[in-house]
Amino acid sequence: MELKNRLLLIGLLWSLATGALQAQTQHHPYYDIEKKVHFGFTLGTNFSDLKYSFKSNFYTNDTLNYLNIKTTPGITLGAICNFHLHENLDLRLIPSLLLSQRNVDFTFSNGLFKTKTVESVYADIPVLLKYKSARHGNVRFYVLGGAEYAYDIAAKQGDQKDYFDPNIAFRHNNFFYDWGFGFDFYFPYFKFSPEIKIANGINNVLDPDKTVYSDSFSKIRNRMILLSFHFE
Repeated sequence: MELKNRLLLIGLLWSLATGALQAQTQHHPYYDIEKKVHFGFTLGTNFSDLKYSFKSNFYTNDTLNYLNIKTTPGITLGAICNFHLHENLDLRLIPSLLLSQRNVDFTFSNGLFKTKTVESVYADIPVLLKYKSARHGNVRFYVLGGAEYAYDIAAKQGDQKDYFDPNIAFRHNNFFYDWGFGFDFYFPYFKFSPEIKIANGINNVLDPDKTVYSDSFSKIRNRMILLSFHFE
C-alpha cells in the first residue's frame, strides 16, 4: 500500500475513533441530580379541538343540517420550573400562555353556509410528573402525565350577546388532564427536549344562549395537542 493511501486510511480510522469517543462523552453527566430545582423556557405550537354533544332537538330540527370543526395552529410560550424528586422522576410546573383558534362550519338546510371563529387565549398552569428512562449517552426518553388549569382570557362568558352576529361563547375556567412523551437531548450548555402532549378537557365550557349556533350543543369540552420545545 502506498504511503499516501496509508496516511488516508490512518486519518479515516482516527476520525472514526474520535467521533465514537465524542459520541460516548456525556454532557453534564450529573445534570439531573446535582440540582434539586432548575429552570428553563418553552415555545411551540398547539392544535385546539372541541369534543361536543348535541341536544336531542338537533336531530329533529329542520334548520341546521351539519357542522364541522377545523383546527388551526396556535402559539405556546411558557416558563419551566422543574423539581428533581428521584433519579427517574421529576415534578414540573410550566405556566404558559397559549393562543388558539377553532373554525366551526355550519351548514343549513336552505344551503346557507356559515363559519364561526372561536378564539381563546389561555393562561394555564400544568402540574406534571415526568418519568425518565435511563440515560443513554446524551439522550433520554420520558413520559409524563398530570393535571392542568387554564383561564381563557378571551372567553365571552357573561358578555352581552350580539344577536345580529351570534357566535359560540365559552366559559373562562378550563380543567384538563394531560399525558404525553418526549426526549431529552443533552448538549454542552443546555438540555433540549421536544415533546408531544395531549390535554383533554374535563368540564363543560359552553356558555349557552338561544341562537342556533350555541343552542345546538348540550356540552362542549376543549382538547389540545401541543408540540413543545423545551430549553433548560
